[in-house]
Amino acid sequence: MAPTGASFEIVEYAIYQVRDGRFVHMTALHDAETLKRQLGA
Repeated sequence: MAPTGASFEIVEYAIYQVRDGRFVHMTALHDAETLKRQLGA
């Protein structure tokens, strides 16, 4: 899609794995269907 400059909102949840006080892994979950709908896809 061509950029339009329009704003959009997305709900995202980030899950972090911490080991010995350091981030070792991150997974992000987001609502792709709502994002597509807002972008007009």
